[in-house]
Amino acid sequence: MIAVTPEGLPYLKPAAVLQFKAKYRRDKDELDFANALPKLEPLERAWLKARLATARPGHEWASLL
Repeated sequence: MIAVTPEGLPYLKPAAVLQFKAKYRRDKDELDFANALPKLEPLERAWLKARLATARPGHEWASLL
């Protein structure tokens, strides 16, 4: 969920942030998902899909992952 930049700065991985944004699906959350989707690594996609299946069964984003 947390990664570290080469400079040592911790940050939340995009898939983790999207997990929380999936609850609200505001316009800005949908835009963030659309922008992040092509950049997510296969393991991050699988992780997010599994989290959505547990927390938000049937969520539209899962079918796009």
